[in-house]
Amino acid sequence: MTTGTHKITRNLKARRKALLKKYDDEDLHQLRVNIRRARALLKPLSDPHCAALRREWGLLAQQTNAARDWDTLAIYAAQVLPPRDWQSLQPLVEDYRERARQRVLTTLQSDNWEATLGHWKKLVKQMGSDAFAEGTLVGGNRQAAKRVFKSSRKALARRDERSWHKFRIAVKNLRYKLDNTSLEGDRELDDLKAIRKMCKRLQNALGDWHDTVVHHALLAEIANDPRLQNDPHASQALGGLATTIEASGRESLLRVTTILERDKEILAAAVKSS
Repeated sequence: MTTGTHKITRNLKARRKALLKKYDDEDLHQLRVNIRRARALLKPLSDPHCAALRREWGLLAQQTNAARDWDTLAIYAAQVLPPRDWQSLQPLVEDYRERARQRVLTTLQSDNWEATLGHWKKLVKQMGSDAFAEGTLVGGNRQAAKRVFKSSRKALARRDERSWHKFRIAVKNLRYKLDNTSLEGDRELDDLKAIRKMCKRLQNALGDWHDTVVHHALLAEIANDPRLQNDPHASQALGGLATTIEASGRESLLRVTTILERDKEILAAAVKSS
């Protein structure tokens, strides 16, 4: 097992154990992060078992999406809404949230989870450190940086949800690649050190934007709940929250464009020929 794969395995086991003991939104978040890190390491490998395992992790991650979305919506709503408005919406939000959380706990206790973790541990042991290290070589990082560059240009040109989403995924993949690469003591990698910092900034801004997209969908789900129709104050609070979320989405994308403009030389350096 490489240092990276060992850390991922340890974190997956620890976060699962913590969640089964007491649900915490940060534990779920870190569980999801480590699933994404595992999938990022598997992606460049051509072995069919790697592709199959990557799909297994992806299916398990999908089963945690709703809980993460409801967690972030509840946290955001509690922060931005006046207390009385949040009190009127909270019972509905918490009801959906709790159901999504229960699906996570069911997933973590399932045979699928145990089997996938077992497949992961077996595969990384069989393949050894060299196979996983190949996916984090400088050349591979530069290719990922080029994908970030191309997707950023498309997103800035089209400015639609699909393009921003593809750009977000490209940034995330590059960030995870760089996190699994030693960038110390080699002047040739100075530009990649800088883009790793840039990726962190972009991930934060794009993550905030993506939250507004999924939160908008969750509000539409709440809007169709019959319980809302009998509470005019809750309906009004929902409308106010929707307006705030839309404004937050615009602000998040403004942060993204500001970062891209300010750090454009960093991105250009990262994709230059070695």
